[in-house]
Amino acid sequence: MHLLYQRLITVGDVNALDSIEFTIASTMIKYLNNLPSLSIDQLAELCHVSKSSLSKFVRSIGFKDYSEFREAAIEQNEPDRYKSGYPTQNITDGIMEYGADGYLKILAIDIKNLFGSEELTDKISHLVDDIYHHDDIAAFGEIYSETAAMNFQYKMSYYRKFVYTSMDTKRQSEYMDRVNENCLIIIFSNSGKYLQNVSERFLTSSKMTRVLITSNPTPPNAEAMDYMLEINYSSLVQNHPILYQLLIERIAVVYQERYGLPNDI
Repeated sequence: MHLLYQRLITVGDVNALDSIEFTIASTMIKYLNNLPSLSIDQLAELCHVSKSSLSKFVRSIGFKDYSEFREAAIEQNEPDRYKSGYPTQNITDGIMEYGADGYLKILAIDIKNLFGSEELTDKISHLVDDIYHHDDIAAFGEIYSETAAMNFQYKMSYYRKFVYTSMDTKRQSEYMDRVNENCLIIIFSNSGKYLQNVSERFLTSSKMTRVLITSNPTPPNAEAMDYMLEINYSSLVQNHPILYQLLIERIAVVYQERYGLPNDI
């Protein structure tokens, strides 16, 4: 899944069913595979809107013009590519290749790594203290990683810690550009590619605490992070959707052991 699809489904979440925005987004999703070959006139006709309305919509979801939108549509139909040696196989393909039993063995090793790493345990402890001592907290990601950010938001609500997040990547960027600098921002990014497009303010602020949760040991702009929590894979299967959830549970366990539930504080 690529960024364009995420932006389109986000439009569906935040706009009324009878709105022009919803109509355009749902039509684009329906013809997702055809988008690279459609001119702006052809797509406007499919969406039953004017060319100017379509151009306005394209800009509203974060593309400077229709040409940039078409480039994203082309990328949408290409498989994700990672650096050599980086996990490249999604869970579905992993189960199909190794069978259920073979896949479960791979997953068991990855889970054991997640719970057995002393370095990760130390980083979790550090993060828990940062969560406790910060009032302004946000968690962001793209696609599967954003679902992890949302799960983290819900989990921390048990401890009365509000974590801001949004499926809309434009709102994520706006938050990082405008928020009080004395804040904690946690980025979930399996590949680390999220950091390629963040703002200069996010990378250079001396007061903002930046944490990256990733499986890429050398992500772009890693030097700007205060610290990273690294998930290690035992194979080419990208188990991060499962490992993210277990990592969040580990964070919650340490938080509750150290600071208790709200009634205990």
